[in-house]
Amino acid sequence: MTTHELPPGCANRSCAGDCPRAHLSRRTFISLSAAAVGAMAVPGQALAALAAPPRRDPAVLFDRGTPTTYTGAALPRIGMPVGGGTTGQVYLAGDGRLWAWDIFNPTSFPLGGADFSGHNYAFPLSADQPGASQFGQGFALRTTARGRTTTRSVDAAGFKDVRFTGSYPIGRVAYADPDSPVSVQLEAFSPFVPLATLDSTLPTTIMAFTLRNTSSASVRATLLGYAENPVCINSRLQQPTTLQARAFTGGIQFGAIDDTTAEQGDILFEDWEKDTYDGWTVTGDAFGAGPVRPLDVPNLMKRFGDLNVSGTRFVTSYDFRGGTNDGSTGKLTSREFTVERRYVAVGVSGGRHPGETCVNVVVDGQVVASATGDESEPLVPQMLDLAAYRGRTARIEIVDASTGAWGHLSCDAIVFTDRPDIVFETWDKPTYDGWTVTGEAFGAGPVTAAETPDGFRRAFGVRTELNVSGRFVTSYNFRGTGDPDRYTGSLTSREFVIERRFVTAWVGGGHHKGETCFNVVVDGQVVASATGTDIEPLTAVSMDVGAFAGRTARIQIVDDNTGGWGHVNVDRILFSDRPIRRQPVADRPDGGTFALAALTPGGVARPSIADWSSVDALFDSATGPGDSDRPQAGTVAVTVTLRPGESRTIRFAYGWFFPNPERELFAELVGASTFRRHYATRFSSARQVVEYVGKHADRLERDTKLWVKTWYDDSSLPHWFLERTLATASTIATSTCYRWDNGRFYAWEGTYCCAGTCEHVWNYAQAIGRLFPDLERDTRERVDLGIAFRPSGEIGNRGESGDASTSFADGQTGTILRIYREHQMSKDSAFLRRVWPRVRTAVDFLVTHRDGADEDGIFRGSQWNTLDTEWFGEVPWISGLYVAALRAAAAMAGEVGDGAGAARYAAIADRGSAYLAEKLWNEEYGYYVQKVDPAHPTAENSNRGLFIDQMYGQTYAAQLGLPRVFPADQARTALARLYESNFRADPGTYRPPGIGAGRVYTTEGESGVLMATWPHGGSSETRGLMYFNEVWTGQEYQFAAHLFSEGMTSEGLAVTRAMYERYSAEKRNPYNEIEASDHYARAMMGYGVYVAACGYEYHGPQGHLGFAPRIHPENFRCAFTAAEGWGSYQQRRTPGTLSASIEVRYGQLTLTTLSFETTTPAHQAVVHLGRDRIPAKLVATGNRAVVTLLHQTTLTPGQTLHATLS
Repeated sequence: MTTHELPPGCANRSCAGDCPRAHLSRRTFISLSAAAVGAMAVPGQALAALAAPPRRDPAVLFDRGTPTTYTGAALPRIGMPVGGGTTGQVYLAGDGRLWAWDIFNPTSFPLGGADFSGHNYAFPLSADQPGASQFGQGFALRTTARGRTTTRSVDAAGFKDVRFTGSYPIGRVAYADPDSPVSVQLEAFSPFVPLATLDSTLPTTIMAFTLRNTSSASVRATLLGYAENPVCINSRLQQPTTLQARAFTGGIQFGAIDDTTAEQGDILFEDWEKDTYDGWTVTGDAFGAGPVRPLDVPNLMKRFGDLNVSGTRFVTSYDFRGGTNDGSTGKLTSREFTVERRYVAVGVSGGRHPGETCVNVVVDGQVVASATGDESEPLVPQMLDLAAYRGRTARIEIVDASTGAWGHLSCDAIVFTDRPDIVFETWDKPTYDGWTVTGEAFGAGPVTAAETPDGFRRAFGVRTELNVSGRFVTSYNFRGTGDPDRYTGSLTSREFVIERRFVTAWVGGGHHKGETCFNVVVDGQVVASATGTDIEPLTAVSMDVGAFAGRTARIQIVDDNTGGWGHVNVDRILFSDRPIRRQPVADRPDGGTFALAALTPGGVARPSIADWSSVDALFDSATGPGDSDRPQAGTVAVTVTLRPGESRTIRFAYGWFFPNPERELFAELVGASTFRRHYATRFSSARQVVEYVGKHADRLERDTKLWVKTWYDDSSLPHWFLERTLATASTIATSTCYRWDNGRFYAWEGTYCCAGTCEHVWNYAQAIGRLFPDLERDTRERVDLGIAFRPSGEIGNRGESGDASTSFADGQTGTILRIYREHQMSKDSAFLRRVWPRVRTAVDFLVTHRDGADEDGIFRGSQWNTLDTEWFGEVPWISGLYVAALRAAAAMAGEVGDGAGAARYAAIADRGSAYLAEKLWNEEYGYYVQKVDPAHPTAENSNRGLFIDQMYGQTYAAQLGLPRVFPADQARTALARLYESNFRADPGTYRPPGIGAGRVYTTEGESGVLMATWPHGGSSETRGLMYFNEVWTGQEYQFAAHLFSEGMTSEGLAVTRAMYERYSAEKRNPYNEIEASDHYARAMMGYGVYVAACGYEYHGPQGHLGFAPRIHPENFRCAFTAAEGWGSYQQRRTPGTLSASIEVRYGQLTLTTLSFETTTPAHQAVVHLGRDRIPAKLVATGNRAVVTLLHQTTLTPGQTLHATLS
């Protein structure tokens, strides 16, 4: 899709209709208690009295402490992402199991939660829940000592004492059991090396087990890894597939191939798998030069959803290649054939013009059977009955003689068969006659699309049509009262005998397995099931029930969910021997390969075993088939002999190769029709992945562990603080983040929720920009200043994806700030010089179109923002971001020699800062307030409210070393007010009048910082935006970072500690900070807290590095990253001296200036590199000391620069 084909309005999957700007009911929100606006409301005066910041023990906040260790019930709640960045998602449970695999490119997260409500906060996922692992895999240990052999799984079921310690990116699990002569230590990780993006985005998980003989006798120990074949994990249930398992040295690889024997009784007449119409007579221009690929058709043809193509090509007379679309005519005529089967089965779509857009069977010049489309694009099976013409000679004609609306026809594979499809249900009646109904969810009967609410028929990306054929079933009970999703119920069909291999149904709605679903039930057991994908449009799904042929069955349509997307939509149901679509394995999203290998020599591979039903069977089973249409499993085992007290480390690696994304999810993106995952540019199979990992394992492990040592072990910061501020960096290794084969980095706001690497959320995210700056730098240039950039200088908020406004006020200002960050994290000015012309145009757009002719540094007009609403008036947090962006623009202009631009932007910024301080500061309240525009009385606003992000621009300015946005004295006063009023021991009890309860991101007894409080009233003057009553970690981190930068260290630690405690594994997954969906990008502001606590400042092109630590500056150590390297910083500070050292551990670091914060003004600086003294000069401004090296110096690993100030 080009930027000129953007769909109107907000068209994001999952959240599109659920965010306030879609004007729908708040059906996806989990209420804190009563959902009514103003529930538990109390007067504003009383609300002020409720505020009480949680008290914190300073020792808990400041002391170094020890790494957090979990055991017992906490273990299954842990889900540390341990796959490669941007390659999918796999969790490590606290007992070492791998779960929540999301590497197979599904349409939504398999375990749910991408529903805009943040469901998984209140109801945390667990490795113990049904379906958590997706497919069987794990490790087992068999030991023989003193003639006794025992076998156990390496997890909490096999060992009595299991303990987890997380040092992301490495998860460590310790196993011990009195009955085991061997203890086990697991280190699980995927290589994670800051700046080394390729090393850190490998589709692999390494499992390194250290076995230690704790007995007094020698032990023979066999460590075995196993896995079921997960290839085509979903599609194998929907079309014929043969699984394959093969061995290679030390490992096994699983794959799959197309099963071409499934329909042996049918005759395939045409599959269109060719470039031309060879064998057909062509007239006219409509059909173009040959069959087309679904990937190549325009998005207009995809508005109904998947085209249901069998194979890789089909025929269409929609002449998009020639540019006439419906304006061309033509005909395809087949060779002659003898009618040997009763039916011609063919998928047809397009216009409903009998005789004009049709597939005809012609005998003796007469049309004896014909089918048309139904004014939709997905191909639907049609059965042409030729019983009266058996033995006769016939031809097939595919005709387009229409040039009007829907003047085209599409045609799929043509099959001759004696087993026609059986239409089971079309819902063409107003009642549920023939079905047993329970509950109220499904209403009185089927409905038409026109009867549904407008929001139900909203766009989802390029899908703008519901894709229904007439009446259909929905449990979204808009005909009832209250929330349409609050109803439950079921529909159960009459009994039928399974006579065809596939049950095909059109299904949409919620993605809740077992709760919002279409089931086939045999003997009371669900034998096949399908759900929606958290969108309303319906998609045809085939379910393979061939194993139950001849059995009696029923269809059951179930709605047992009352939360977000708590409904199911169902249209036609038919039974067929042919699946609705047949994708070649190589083209399927879940098609590819999966490997397990021992990286330690001596691995014995068994690619297929007959029985894996028990731990003993894994070791003892007979051999299974290498090719099978049934589930497969294989093993890899390594045997060692351990003397008493001896330890050995055995390394395994999982690797995966599933290169094809689910293209419908990304159809709006430029190039989406050909995207593959980036790792496909380096590998062609999972075996290649693990072989590469094996070859480079020592280096990858060494560099990963060196980062972990630098971040955690060698730091002086509290362990809990280090764990929390790096935990959200794991978002890169989740299904929030992608990288395509053209190098583009792309991300949701949270997993599968809210498209476009959107500015207003990703503005908060700091981790990737500091750890893997090349990804963010490319996104600024490729997307923000490329695909999303308009000639006026406006930047689309979601790239090429649609949104409620052409740009967002906070989004574009934040992007200017991020461009400056990306420049600072560059080794030279090449990036800035390339992008500056467009950066300047983008800044000028803000000045001209957002600020206005007065250029006073304040926005007043339309201001769409991260609260998903349009604001007007003078808004401190938005104009503060604008002022910060102007200061960044002035700095960049100065660096590229644009003196006029630098002076202009600085002057506007100065006026903006003055206005904020003089006009929007309320001296009585002690914080900044919004001046509401009376011309827009229905616009959302915070008026007199105390808003958490009111000084967000200052947080950015501090991180980037820019001049102040807000005066220091006002900022500290406002921060104190926020801390006193918004930071609460139990935010859920706060209910200001006029505002809804919001979504649950704190539960009873959990501390957090509310987005807004109303100590001086005003909540009833808002439009009731429920977000105000919510707690978002991204905003809390922004608040904490600002506290640190202003020297309010105890408060900053207390706010950060609250998030650490909320995300304890005793409650929920420590690695999944939730807002709207899992692994929300805004939470990566946590790295910004770390930066602020270290007082870190860096400017690569200028060769500047500085520190002003806030926590124990008298004896401080921390990790740092730079443009080309990373390392460790240390300082000791006394009232009279400061000694510091900078050690590079990876890459290189080029330095020209250093800055430090001393206790008293410094007068002398001495700098050494090793034993060599480096000439330097010192400039002290108060307690800030800047040391300039008279010769630029580059440090490499093993080198340490020392500076002493006195």
